[in-house]
Amino acid sequence: RKFTRKEWRHEITPINFGGIPFGTVRRTLTSGGSYSLHLKDWFALEPINFNFSQNFFTSFTDDINNASGTKLRPDPQRILYFLTTGVQFTPIYGKMSTLSNWLAYVEPYVGLGFGLAKTETDNYFTFYPAVGMRVFFREWFSMKVELRDYMYTEQTINPKDQSRTPTFRNNYAVGISLSFWLPKMPG
Repeated sequence: RKFTRKEWRHEITPINFGGIPFGTVRRTLTSGGSYSLHLKDWFALEPINFNFSQNFFTSFTDDINNASGTKLRPDPQRILYFLTTGVQFTPIYGKMSTLSNWLAYVEPYVGLGFGLAKTETDNYFTFYPAVGMRVFFREWFSMKVELRDYMYTEQTINPKDQSRTPTFRNNYAVGISLSFWLPKMPG
């Protein structure tokens, strides 16, 4: 038996925490929220997803500069936020159980979308594929874990002569979100 139905229900996600942990030079923490309208149990529109970013630089270039005596000065642009829209497909649903009587109702999903990536120097059109897993605790409350790859072509600026070079960027963002569902499912 299916635990919850999603047809014509609203998924409001006011709490989202995550990051872009795989950068060599830059680490990024993200937080934000989203709204999704589930037209069918297997298909949803996500008209808005907003993720604000806080960037931290790693010691990678300092370690190279200290070891070699060079003065590497990479210029990765700091990401300020992502503002996107997209769709989600939920092909299956199921249940997972531990050794106790606790059951978790889960739904893996995939998503596609596009939007705006804002850096400290410019705006870029971004595209993303996503994979995620939704876990329902109640019919009105769920958690999701998601991996998105925000892709765009950044104009890297050379500090010596101010020339611009197009550079393709992959930003693998991992996030954990808490969602509330409206309206309440009929009995």
